[in-house]
Amino acid sequence: MLRIAQNNVIIEGILNTVDISERNYEKNGRKNNALSGSITVKTIQKMNGEDIEVVIPIHIFASELTSKGTQNPAYISISKVKNEFVSIAAGGVENADRVRISGGRITMNTFYNRSGKLVSYPRIEASFFNKVDPQEYNPEATFVIEMLVASKEMEVDRNQVETGRLCIKGVVPMYGGKVEVIPFYCANSNVISAVDNYWQLNDTVRAKGRLLFYTKVDTVIDEDGFGETFDQKVTTTVGDLIITGGSETPYTDMAFDLDEIKQALTERSARINAMKDRPSQTTKAAATKSSYSVEDFPGF
Repeated sequence: MLRIAQNNVIIEGILNTVDISERNYEKNGRKNNALSGSITVKTIQKMNGEDIEVVIPIHIFASELTSKGTQNPAYISISKVKNEFVSIAAGGVENADRVRISGGRITMNTFYNRSGKLVSYPRIEASFFNKVDPQEYNPEATFVIEMLVASKEMEVDRNQVETGRLCIKGVVPMYGGKVEVIPFYCANSNVISAVDNYWQLNDTVRAKGRLLFYTKVDTVIDEDGFGETFDQKVTTTVGDLIITGGSETPYTDMAFDLDEIKQALTERSARINAMKDRPSQTTKAAATKSSYSVEDFPGF
């Protein structure tokens, strides 16, 4: 079975909102309670020497009991966030708690929306949260991840004009032999040059980077036709994973097995295809992207 890739997210910021609820479910004939939902954390991200305010959604789920019937530490941690932590929404910036998440991970949220369109975008999941003393507060939103380089090409906009960023699609092995196909971006010219030189298709590499999650509002002026013009506000949610560095030499002894990767991608495609027959899921999509299978990768 594929070894699990290193996939670690560290976030330190101000607790912005909390939306966690209690639920119960039944699995293998046994009932269990759980906490699920999300929080958002506001922090400062330095990109190319510029401080950017980001608001990162973090998805949460933990059952009250483990498979062995013991108390789940993740449930206890999430319960404290729900009942004891103070968010900006609840108490203002001055009273809000600074929090640190050191065990988060990057996943992909992939589903068919109500229009039958496949939606797929990165999201952060985490289970353990700690308060940070304001005097020791150090804003951060970073990741370290291992992946197999499936493709790399310059990003283009809707008009097929290059944006200046390099897009890397990485295959990341998860638990249970499953894989995620995750898009990453290189925005710095030096990083782009290094990735072009050092990372080849099918290489197993280690990347580090920053989370660039924010919402922007653009004004579009409708000047079509005659007479009065109308301003339209267009809101765009950005959830990009920006590579800022990584391994210069690809892994050898620890490289992911290509045959196992192909098999996992085939199984992933089957799971996605099976979603077409399921009822539509909740769709708060940050971005609409494609689904990927073995055939999409020139490295295979």
